[in-house]
Amino acid sequence: YELGDILDFNSKESKNDIVREQVIVEKDYITAGAELNICFDIQNKLDRDELELNMKVDSILGKEKKMMVYANGQRLDTYMFTGGENYKLSVPTSIIDDDGILIFRFVFPGANTTHQLDVSSDDWRVKSINISSIQLK
Repeated sequence: YELGDILDFNSKESKNDIVREQVIVEKDYITAGAELNICFDIQNKLDRDELELNMKVDSILGKEKKMMVYANGQRLDTYMFTGGENYKLSVPTSIIDDDGILIFRFVFPGANTTHQLDVSSDDWRVKSINISSIQLK
């Protein structure tokens, strides 16, 4: 991964190569379930103390959605989404392993099915948030 590149989930390449087994692929975004893991293999030489993670969330399932963020096993943040918004997080470079691997784990404890919110729906897939892009810079 080249720092600053945008994982644009409007692109079939991003959907297929990065997160294909953990999400529901929609037309303009991906829908995360109860958990989403993304691994960055950072090839850049790091000459700073922190990186910035940017996530563009188009919408959420329900009125609010709690997200816990872990990076290489360390809990970095807990955030409450109330709708579509841009999420930003500072990530200390000290947690990146010697091989440049940085694994993010996003956990959504309140993920639910569309059927749980609307009993007339027959969609039983677990959903949490709709993400259109992610960037690490």
